[in-house]
Amino acid sequence: MIDVSRTFPKVLDLGAGAGHMTVALPLDRIEAVVQLENTRQMLIRDRKEAQYKLDDGADGVPVTKVVGDEEFLPFQPKSFNAVISCLGMHWVNDLPSMFKQVHTTLVQDGMFMGAVFGGDTLFELRCSLQLAEQEVKGGFSPHISPMLGPSDVGGLLQGAGYTLLTVDQDCIVVNYPSPKELMEDLKIMGESNASNTKGEKLSDDVLEANARIYAKEYGNDDGTIPASFDIIYFIGWTPDPTQQKPMKPGSADINLMEFGDVNTV
Repeated sequence: MIDVSRTFPKVLDLGAGAGHMTVALPLDRIEAVVQLENTRQMLIRDRKEAQYKLDDGADGVPVTKVVGDEEFLPFQPKSFNAVISCLGMHWVNDLPSMFKQVHTTLVQDGMFMGAVFGGDTLFELRCSLQLAEQEVKGGFSPHISPMLGPSDVGGLLQGAGYTLLTVDQDCIVVNYPSPKELMEDLKIMGESNASNTKGEKLSDDVLEANARIYAKEYGNDDGTIPASFDIIYFIGWTPDPTQQKPMKPGSADINLMEFGDVNTV
């Protein structure tokens, strides 16, 4: 958002948590922020770490906290100039509906920008747990929540009517002493598996096999284990007549064949 050279009078932080993303916004170009979370506890968690000076209006930007459901947005149409969502959409059950509702809450030429965990997130843990359960129990159950792929995100944006789409992908690898510390971190973050199809609690035998397989298949030379977080970034805009549009097929004035063989250029 910092790189977009325009003002955003009213911004919605969707799945705001304690407001860490709000603090990082270009507040000099924003007049008001609304933070939405599905529980009050999430809105006030880690307040000090989120530098909640915004509560006092020290930056001249009023912040309104709203407890609500991302799948049933409690806002009037065309209420916001921009909506942001950072790493919370993997908990939303009906993403197509949410993307359409966000579209409705945006003004014309409004921006929906976000980041969501992609399908390769924690692939090392997913694979090692499957192998461990297969070894110990003769079968396995899913223990990592399902995630999106880049094409899924693009399809959601396009299906909801957004234009000028941009989708990008990055992978962040965090090293842990062992799978135990990784799973403890996930639990503390509230990111344990919530899938309806998850199996029974992992036994000690499975956890021991998982630690061995994880280290063997993915372990680093220094004895640590990597945990990959696949991040998909996206931007979509609500339509507006002033937006640039692609040229119609056949309307170009120059034929690229006139340039000859590109290998000789």
